[in-house]
Amino acid sequence: MSDEGLIIQDYIIDFIRILIICVLTIITNLKILNLKDIIKKNLLKLIILIFLINNFCIYIQNIINPAISIISLNFLLSLLFSNITGNKIGYSILITTLSLSINYVIYTISTIVCFIIFKAMDGNNKSIIISTITLIDIIIMLALYKIKRFSKGITFLKKNKNNEYFEILILNVEMTFLLAFVIFTNANIESMKPIFVYIVIFSILMVITIQKLLQLYYKQELLRRNTEEKEKELKNKNKELQEKDKKIEKLEKENLELNKKIHSINYRQDSLTYKLNTLSQKSEIAEEIDIRDRINKISKVIEEEKIAIELTKTNIEIIDDMLRYMQSECIKNNIDFELKINGNIKHMAKNIVSKEDLEILIATLIKNAIIAINYSDNINKSILVRLGIIDGIYSLYVYDTGIEFKIETLLNLGIKPSTTHADNGGTGMGFMNTFDTLNKYKASIIIKEYGEESKDNYTKAIIIKFDKNNNYKINSYRSDKIKEKDPKNIIVEKL
Repeated sequence: MSDEGLIIQDYIIDFIRILIICVLTIITNLKILNLKDIIKKNLLKLIILIFLINNFCIYIQNIINPAISIISLNFLLSLLFSNITGNKIGYSILITTLSLSINYVIYTISTIVCFIIFKAMDGNNKSIIISTITLIDIIIMLALYKIKRFSKGITFLKKNKNNEYFEILILNVEMTFLLAFVIFTNANIESMKPIFVYIVIFSILMVITIQKLLQLYYKQELLRRNTEEKEKELKNKNKELQEKDKKIEKLEKENLELNKKIHSINYRQDSLTYKLNTLSQKSEIAEEIDIRDRINKISKVIEEEKIAIELTKTNIEIIDDMLRYMQSECIKNNIDFELKINGNIKHMAKNIVSKEDLEILIATLIKNAIIAINYSDNINKSILVRLGIIDGIYSLYVYDTGIEFKIETLLNLGIKPSTTHADNGGTGMGFMNTFDTLNKYKASIIIKEYGEESKDNYTKAIIIKFDKNNNYKINSYRSDKIKEKDPKNIIVEKL
């Protein structure tokens, strides 16, 4: 074969060898990082650029030397990989150097295997040899790609993507290996003697650098792990605190609901106890006391105590019982009690508000009025209850001559348990129950404050209107002072 033919043959062999290494290096890069769709998206760009890189490296190999060609190939493939993946150039050089090192090792192994085969067969056809080397190289690389740990990428390289110490460390190891490979595959002993000292010095410096980088890397890893453990511990503590807060909040809600129920039950229990005592006394008188004794006792009661005025009946037993009980409580506290019924209360209890809820509303408002009067120095001790159709709307009005609400109490009604009379048994649960009932029926509450205590007038009225408006309104002579506190969701008007 002519010299020109040999040159062309050598060019083709080098072209195929470097092309296979380029292609397999890019594929290895993508396998390391488990990037599957990059080739499809950038196929045309890869074909053009790999062809140009291939020719450039063959030119460098022939004009300068193979070592510079390999270094150039490494750098150009790194630039290409960085461009198609968007990774930093430093990280791309790290991955490409590793892939190139792997491919050169596999290519060398393929060459040795091929040499053994053809030595045994006494063959020397270059085209067949390069084809065989290429085939063996591809088979080994495909087998490597199918390894389970390799098929989904190299985890520690993906995890340390932004770790500069790790990148420099791995890059030093790779460059040392690649440099050794280049030197010992492209030089003889005689040509190495002049640069042997420099190689030794470079190797020592490289070992020291690797050692220092290893120390820094492991320190950084230790710090990272400690930080992660602390963060995990902190998250667990925060989670525990959140769960405790939720439990406390749940218990507080349950406690609030329980207090509301107890508050309602207490009123009913007191009403039933009063009724039971009344019936027991009547039964005892009927069975054990003769007519004369009864007449004498009744006469004595007329002289010494006020007799309860018979109240107008609603014809709803539990409501009539509660009203009689509250009347008895007023008599005990020397308070005049007056009841005015207007309209059919049975219709009200059937269609507007349940009789049980109406019973608790009546008990709560009258009991609060009794407490307010007991805290007052007003000689006029009176409570007026109006129940039924008032101004065309089913309503409950409770007037009293007691002390007025504190402004803070007015603003907190229905929001949280609030009372002005905690030392006299007040818990604030009564109005919590009241506002629950208002919300249930979309009823409105109006608190009217007429003025300071007076011997001939009521000081305030609490009005429940079943008007479907669900408003909270305060009509007060001190509306300006209340507005200064910036009330939320409360209508405040001058009386």
